[in-house]
Amino acid sequence: MKNEIIDRIYKLNDSYLKKDTYLNIKIIHLKIEYYEFKIGELYKIKPYKFQRKKLSKYNEDLKEYLSILNKLYNELSIELEKISNW
Repeated sequence: MKNEIIDRIYKLNDSYLKKDTYLNIKIIHLKIEYYEFKIGELYKIKPYKFQRKKLSKYNEDLKEYLSILNKLYNELSIELEKISNW
């Protein structure tokens, strides 16, 4: 009886962890799509070299978006590792 309850709790916990991981992956995927879209839009309005102020702002934004994307890909790899360990 006691082992059955423990097994049910374990299975329930495992199913919620899987759902949580799936939702985290979905959220990270949406964030990645958003920042890739922002980078694409940024490329469309790239200023000329003689527009120094706009160019420096462009480079700052691009660097920021790329660093955020890098962090998101790292988070995604962590979530995928969780799945592979099941």
